Amino acid sequence: MVCSSVSSDNDCYVDDDCTHRETGVRGKAKLVHQCPAAIEDLKKGKLPSACGYQGHVQIVCCPTPQVATNPIQSEDRFSTTNQNERISLKKCREYAEYIFENVTRPISIPGAPDVVRRVDRCGHKVIPLIVGGTLAKSKEFPHMALVGYEDNPIKWKCGGALISESYVLTAGHCLVSQEYGPAKWIRVGELNYDTELDDARPVDVKIKNHVPFPEYTRKTQYNDLALFELERSVTLNPYVIPACLFPNYATRTEKAIATGWGRVEWAGDTSSNLLKVTLELFSHEECNKTFEFNINRKLSKGIVDESQICAGSHSDEKDTCEGDSGGPLQIYNNDIYCMYNIIGITSFGKGCGSVGQPGVYTRVSNYIQWIERQVWPNQ
Repeated sequence: MVCSSVSSDNDCYVDDDCTHRETGVRGKAKLVHQCPAAIEDLKKGKLPSACGYQGHVQIVCCPTPQVATNPIQSEDRFSTTNQNERISLKKCREYAEYIFENVTRPISIPGAPDVVRRVDRCGHKVIPLIVGGTLAKSKEFPHMALVGYEDNPIKWKCGGALISESYVLTAGHCLVSQEYGPAKWIRVGELNYDTELDDARPVDVKIKNHVPFPEYTRKTQYNDLALFELERSVTLNPYVIPACLFPNYATRTEKAIATGWGRVEWAGDTSSNLLKVTLELFSHEECNKTFEFNINRKLSKGIVDESQICAGSHSDEKDTCEGDSGGPLQIYNNDIYCMYNIIGITSFGKGCGSVGQPGVYTRVSNYIQWIERQVWPNQ
């Protein structure tokens, strides 16, 4: 293949215009794992041709997708076509650009301009309060947020997920702490809040508005979600990137990842490190059965499949715990490079880390239209 940008060590760089030598099809130079056509070739056992390298990662000439004249509507009730995709998906594509940083590489030739190249800063290239969790890596979950109460010192007691420059998605019961009062602070870009020596860029922002879902009440365990509007927009960079909202009921996956700074065991200490844990998604029937003896005034309908989702482990002590409330349950976004889809918000459970006892999460897809109206009202 031939690319339009030529240097001494590469024929092309990411985002150069290019022409595939074998097919003559025009395209854009992309990292191999960002190109659907290259991924399909690999699945078939065919090695894609490289036109350059970024570090040790192949750059290929990726054909520009052709827009179908008659797009097929998905069966899912929340899906949209490319011509009319929902605002949260459009914003997700925009936010994905902050995975890259522009780095200036000086040119040794006198008088020649410096070359600016985009450098990939994705934090979760290693493919695949939290019980049974492992340490998260720098920039692996750049949407994670801490929710703080009181001042001097701030008490970090809930989690959340940044979903735009000025909104954090969390649980309704995180709006007010029974011990410390209303939430006042959001911290983003953090990894370990007890040290300044980790690879993080924490930023603290005051909360401007509490936005509970209209039907949420502390009297029940339903509709447990809310938004925090920030006093100012945060600056996006590889350490601070909003997550995507998953718009569909069916996740088409058996596992998801939960993240948080909560307790590492029932009645144990909280973790100052951001932890991650891979959980199994439980069916509605199985989850409902585990809570059949917990039907009471707060859980009068049992687990409601449309608005709640359950995750835990059938064999290990893996779970979210106290302090993880409001944090995200997420899956990898298979369409947008290095981004996560939030499918749930940590809500409640039975103790922490009991084998076969899943935690309950608020199902994001059931509330996505309300979230979009609050976060992007004019778009």
